[in-house]
Amino acid sequence: MPGDRVTMRQKHLPTKEEFYDAFPTSNSGDTKPEGVEIDGDTEDAGIRVYVPYDFDALDEIVLVVIPIVAVATMWFQLITGWNTVGHNYNVNTEGPLFYSFTAIANRITEIDISGAVDARALQAGDYITVVPSRQAAMPLNNTDMYVVGVRFRYKYR
Repeated sequence: MPGDRVTMRQKHLPTKEEFYDAFPTSNSGDTKPEGVEIDGDTEDAGIRVYVPYDFDALDEIVLVVIPIVAVATMWFQLITGWNTVGHNYNVNTEGPLFYSFTAIANRITEIDISGAVDARALQAGDYITVVPSRQAAMPLNNTDMYVVGVRFRYKYR
């Protein structure tokens, strides 16, 4: 019914998306058009995310990767930190956390990392650092992927 559609639209909270590219660190492998390669022990990539001025609530935050090899269960470590201007960047941290996923070679893959950021504490103007890495201490030392970046979807005011 037409009245029902209006009600559904009124409940819809609009969202916006931002994408933040990965960058190499002093511990990174090669940087290629696909992203930052992490395939050696302790190699990592960095991503800086800015929480936009019109942020109201987190809808989704995903790490975008491209596996280089096919592995039934690929593991990587993730550390995040966040805070706002005028405060220490490392006061709010999560990790190291271990994530696994089914890796299909050359397939663009999104991995939900919302568990690595306290969405309740996020606010407009925060800066988030995201550092995925390969570590020998993981259940299987098999991370072999390009880190592309982070997609950040949020409800806005």
